[in-house]
Amino acid sequence: MSDLYELEKSVLEEILRQVPCNQTRSLREQIDGASVVSRENTGAGFFTQLRVGKTARPIEAKVIGDVRADIEGFAQPMLFLLFLRDGVIYQLEGATITDNTVGVDFSNIRFSRDYGDSFTVIIKTFIGTEPRRFDDRF
Repeated sequence: MSDLYELEKSVLEEILRQVPCNQTRSLREQIDGASVVSRENTGAGFFTQLRVGKTARPIEAKVIGDVRADIEGFAQPMLFLLFLRDGVIYQLEGATITDNTVGVDFSNIRFSRDYGDSFTVIIKTFIGTEPRRFDDRF
């Protein structure tokens, strides 16, 4: 999981919280063993193609995710889904509602994620190379 961006890691951790308890361990093993094959910025979000080790145990799911993250500078939160093929993760999708992602560097983006209570986790402190002042969401 080391070559994943912080945003991708955070989203996958939240997705892990959403699976039934009997599938958590297998999905954790898949996520921990995942490596990035490719990334595509679509202009309306991104796709991250993933590969897991051959010993990954499949789970009973095709799509997992009801994850949202507030991205600094975006009018609406991004939405995320994790796709599985034969029970093994292969693609993470991040989609915007109205925002354009052309030119957005997802490797170095500031975002916040609400984990179901009033606690918000802040992962990055700046976007690009210049620190900025943010509204109260961040």
